Amino acid sequence: MKILYLSDTDLDQSSGVAKKILMQANQWKRLGHHVEILSWDSLSWFSLDGNRLTNSKIFIKRRGWKVLPHLYLSTLKIMKELENKTFDVIYMRYRLYSPFFSEIKKYGKVIVEINTNDKEEFKKSFLLQFYNSLSRNFFLRDTDGLVSVSNELQEIFSIHKKPTTVIANGIDVKQYEFFEQTNNTKPNLIFIGSPNQRWHGIEKIEYLATKIPEFNFHIIGTKKENKENLRYYGYLNDSEARKIVAKMDVGISTLSLYLKNMQEASPLKSRQYLAHGLPIIYAYEDTDITQKYEFCLKLPNTPNNIASNIDKLKAFVYKVFQNKIYRSEARRFAKTHLDTSIKEQKRLKFFEKVCNES
Repeated sequence: MKILYLSDTDLDQSSGVAKKILMQANQWKRLGHHVEILSWDSLSWFSLDGNRLTNSKIFIKRRGWKVLPHLYLSTLKIMKELENKTFDVIYMRYRLYSPFFSEIKKYGKVIVEINTNDKEEFKKSFLLQFYNSLSRNFFLRDTDGLVSVSNELQEIFSIHKKPTTVIANGIDVKQYEFFEQTNNTKPNLIFIGSPNQRWHGIEKIEYLATKIPEFNFHIIGTKKENKENLRYYGYLNDSEARKIVAKMDVGISTLSLYLKNMQEASPLKSRQYLAHGLPIIYAYEDTDITQKYEFCLKLPNTPNNIASNIDKLKAFVYKVFQNKIYRSEARRFAKTHLDTSIKEQKRLKFFEKVCNES
């Protein structure tokens, strides 16, 4: 197939979205498909290495209220970029509607990835929330298929009667180093997150550090003053983060997803932990973890999930600490359930199904 990825961000950045897009596109190429990437943000073409091939900067950046004029202008410019091109599939993440979006359909089947509940996502801006509520049905009308990252989101969007599949977030497992056992003398727990993402639940990890002084806690992505058993690393690039995570004993994933009015997720951080062989602690329905595993501790998706389960959490950590079997099982699970080779084969089969439908 010939696939165009309409990226909602420039790819010469280190954002999680950019990394995921490049991971997907490269997997499609490895599976024998032709892939091109065009950014909505700057109207630049990118290579599958994330390098900028053209530099056609749009003069209105999509920040604040300027999102709306960007929507109008960028779609017109994209159509100009696509002149004399055709694709089997045009793949993109959900975005705000542009009045000229329907014209893009003539260049290929449009398949949209649903990563979040848009009605909740745009609540932070009254203007964007209002615009999205008025226009989202027009946007979804012009799509040919939807790929949802969770069953919960698939159900929310089922009203639109589009061909849909559920594919949770994946990871390229072979990129993550695996150790059967660490040399730690006491349990070390790691969290990867970003500042100002309240649903991550960083304050709960800080609380844990005060309640369980016999464990060491590490937080990547936030910078604060270190405590005796709590270390903050601030922002780290991929390579730096992997070196640290691989030597940890337990990974902590999202703890306060209820703040987004969501129950189900597939955070990339949890996939990275498992790829490294770390048992995980999480507090949501994971799309890929459909049964009980000894290397997983699932807590309730509630405000008091940590305070009410400290003894349970301690028992889990001591159970998996320095246990080669659980680390090996976590790594095996990542290979057989979470690897991009598995995820992207399923996505490509869905592309073929949509293309074959009239």
